[in-house]
Amino acid sequence: MGHDRVGRPICCIHPKEHIKGQFPHEYSEKMAILCVEIYRKLLQPPIESVTIIADMGGCEAKNFDLHQIKFVITLIDNYYPDSLGLIFILNCPWIFDKSWMLIKSWLSPSVQKKVRFIHSADELAEFIDLSVLPKRLYGTQPDFKFIPPTTEDEVMFNAFRADTKGKAIAEAAHWDAVQNYFNVTLQWANGNEDGNILSERKETRKQLRHAFEQRSPYISTRTHYHRVEVLKEPIFQVAYDRLVHNKEEPSITFF
Repeated sequence: MGHDRVGRPICCIHPKEHIKGQFPHEYSEKMAILCVEIYRKLLQPPIESVTIIADMGGCEAKNFDLHQIKFVITLIDNYYPDSLGLIFILNCPWIFDKSWMLIKSWLSPSVQKKVRFIHSADELAEFIDLSVLPKRLYGTQPDFKFIPPTTEDEVMFNAFRADTKGKAIAEAAHWDAVQNYFNVTLQWANGNEDGNILSERKETRKQLRHAFEQRSPYISTRTHYHRVEVLKEPIFQVAYDRLVHNKEEPSITFF
């Protein structure tokens, strides 16, 4: 959906679309993790944080799921620190006031400073060029329309889920890379004066990225943002082509 004026990707949330209790907490939590992971992939150096727009328009009591809100706050604090740039809250109904006092108590002081309540298009335009936003958020772009998985996506998804051997190989290689990076980083943090430690750490970091990329098709899948070409991850197609041409002995090269 574009970027704000300092280059941060914009993530838009419409709580009206969430109904408390409609699905088990586990499902909603997994969906939250998926959304955070998708937006993490949109980050491009040197940008390391996203801007969130929370459109509260049309929200009623049934949409305020405090369990889910607290889960997302804990998720970001524990696993994605400093990944939050700003939070803009729009179109607040009066019933949000009491909930906000509780939610605010869950936020760290640094995050509280990033929350801005927006009352007009002009106010939002100070931070974001409105031309990159959808019409429902004062912008000119079409409102979001989900593009469902294609037949090709479904075939690819099923192939990776059936490839238990390939998944095990990718998982083992990833954890080996994690351990290697951890060990080298620990040496560096403890003051290892070996002149090669920095180059070794750089190399193990590269290996870790590569190993995680190779594992990605087995723990993730192509999304709406891949289908509209906002996200480009050729590893899905590369790994699928490798798999279907070598079904008996799937070969994955990690390093």
